[in-house]
Amino acid sequence: MKGRVCIIRHDYYAGDPDVRRDAEALRDAGYQVDIICLKLENEEKFELVNGINVYRIPLKHRRAGILRYIVEYSFLFLLSFVKLNLLCLKKKYDVIEVDTMPDFLVFITLIPKLLGSKVVLYFFEDMPELMANKFCLGSHNLIVKFLALVEKLSASYADHVIVCHELSRQKLFDKRKVKTPITVILNVPDEGMFSFSVTNASRTYPNDGPFTIIHHGTITENYGIQIIIEAVSFLRNEI
Repeated sequence: MKGRVCIIRHDYYAGDPDVRRDAEALRDAGYQVDIICLKLENEEKFELVNGINVYRIPLKHRRAGILRYIVEYSFLFLLSFVKLNLLCLKKKYDVIEVDTMPDFLVFITLIPKLLGSKVVLYFFEDMPELMANKFCLGSHNLIVKFLALVEKLSASYADHVIVCHELSRQKLFDKRKVKTPITVILNVPDEGMFSFSVTNASRTYPNDGPFTIIHHGTITENYGIQIIIEAVSFLRNEI
């Protein structure tokens, strides 16, 4: 065993392919991996899933207004803090990875960090921009400015930062002036899930067949799905 890694994520493990891919890659590399995540009613508090220790906290995620997010994130911080530090009494983690959102969740690692654990902050979302878009807030809104400050402090606190694309890295480095090392890791699928071969794939397509768009993420406006729909409407005579 190379070492112990704990991943904290505000989501359900079974329904989060990104975190599963992350955890299984670490497992395959020889690490022992623990997950702290949300719990559905029909799920166990602890479960061994494909070699991953999954610890679930009694909290559900609901999409709602700002007040709901504040309450939910507060409970998430408290429950995750307690669970992580209880686990740390039994295990010494070499690395603790915290996946956003929220960004400030990374601070639950304070005690393990002081005891020698390295902290990795994995930005799954750009929280200030996402919340500004979701709640129609301008860039000069006090809430957005506060979230930008929290983003900077969270990234600066971590020993290493992971982002999903180059624009996020540039923002943290150039705009937020973050000095923490930043790595870009694209969100890619496990190639082992696919049985087809690109070299053997057909290069011809029927002209009279259906045109299908496959989107791998959540269908919400802030991810720009409407742009794809508008683009298809312009190209409908050429498809």
